Amino acid sequence: MSTILWHNEVSEKWMDAFPLGNGRVGAMVYGTPDCEVIEINEESLWCGKQIQEKYHASPEALAQIRQLIFEEKLKEAADLASKTFLSDPIAVRSFESFGEIFVDFFDKSPITDYRKELDLAAAVATVSYVKNSVKYVSESFVTPNEDGFCYKVCCDSGKFACRVSMKRKQDAYSACLNDNTIIMNGRVVSPDSEIYGEGCEGMSFGARLHVITDGNKTCNHDSITIDSATYVLLYGAFATNYNVNKFDVDESIDYRKNLTDCIDKFLAKSYEEIKADHIATHKKWFDNVSFELEGPDLSHISTDERLDDLGDGKFDPDLYTLYYNFGRYLLIESSGKNATLPANLQGIWCHDFNPPWGSDFHTNINLQMNYWPAESANLSKTFAPFVHFMKMVSSFGKSTAENVFGTRGWVINHTTDPFGRTGVHDSVHCGFFPMAGPWLCLNLWEHYEYTRDENYLKEIYPILKGSCRFV
Repeated sequence: MSTILWHNEVSEKWMDAFPLGNGRVGAMVYGTPDCEVIEINEESLWCGKQIQEKYHASPEALAQIRQLIFEEKLKEAADLASKTFLSDPIAVRSFESFGEIFVDFFDKSPITDYRKELDLAAAVATVSYVKNSVKYVSESFVTPNEDGFCYKVCCDSGKFACRVSMKRKQDAYSACLNDNTIIMNGRVVSPDSEIYGEGCEGMSFGARLHVITDGNKTCNHDSITIDSATYVLLYGAFATNYNVNKFDVDESIDYRKNLTDCIDKFLAKSYEEIKADHIATHKKWFDNVSFELEGPDLSHISTDERLDDLGDGKFDPDLYTLYYNFGRYLLIESSGKNATLPANLQGIWCHDFNPPWGSDFHTNINLQMNYWPAESANLSKTFAPFVHFMKMVSSFGKSTAENVFGTRGWVINHTTDPFGRTGVHDSVHCGFFPMAGPWLCLNLWEHYEYTRDENYLKEIYPILKGSCRFV
């Protein structure tokens, strides 16, 4: 079964990086030999916090809008809906990048024999190349067992030097505690905005990067310099003070303790044990489907070349097998294992602070389609964060149903966030979508059709009933 993605050309583009994850923590490995870059995401790191939406709707305005639609005066209906039904503030804030880890190699010599590989069946990214007749190999993965990120680079002869650092472009500071620990702490600050509303101090977050090597280490202000090394091993921990059961920031959460506990778990085992346990855990998620399409074995050709060839009409059914496996992998890594929030517009991987469409939860199709393969691709366990999400937004949606539409039950429109926004956002042309709730409930029902779990059906019945009541 085809499970290997690989490239033979170096790229500094985020879209060419390879995604790793454990549901809660995500990583994008660039595989750049001069300076390795690993972008980190954490599922809950969003701009903003829980707020009370304001509405200007009324039963009278709704009746007038309906009458204008019946009279086919659509512009007038839209104008009135914009004045009365748009929430205040009118937009939800964004999912954000957590920051980046840098391993800057001092030797910038030309390279040969470059290969960047992602093994979907093991959830491990490997980068190898030759520089000055020395072969370098790195491995990266995000383990669910220790709930953090691992990176190890080594050379087969001689010794190398590099500088390790961790940074975020805004709202955070980084510093060395000692010659083996870099910390990063921050708080998301949201400025006043006409569309996003009043500014606020949002969630706190932090990271801890532990450095192990056989080389010499020098602690600088916010980086660790290493020389005469044959290997460098990094363990990374990442956390926020978001509470998924409150759908809000929770100042009682000691995220710094969670970071320390994570690193302690790493240090309790050898790297080989950590990697073996990681692969074994991943296989319990990934190996429950086997899918093959007959055709020529073109695995010796890089994945990006095969994709180009397919566009030119080359016969390569095995690439569809790889694509299917990649889709399953992405859902596992963004909504399985340690995930508590469902996969957003970009899964869990985000490069920006103002990403396309906020990298939010789009409930007018995108959230639904994220989970279309969950049951048929034997990934039922990835559905748990979606169920919790539905419990929360259906609870928040009761006041929106009552205050905006004058109905019973609950409603959600076309976008939301991890703080429970359920009003009409952005514009009435795209955001006025009160049928998002019933459509989301179809995912809930499909999960029951596959599992026939009556205890689960009892659990979701109030959500289904509330959506029906709204309709």
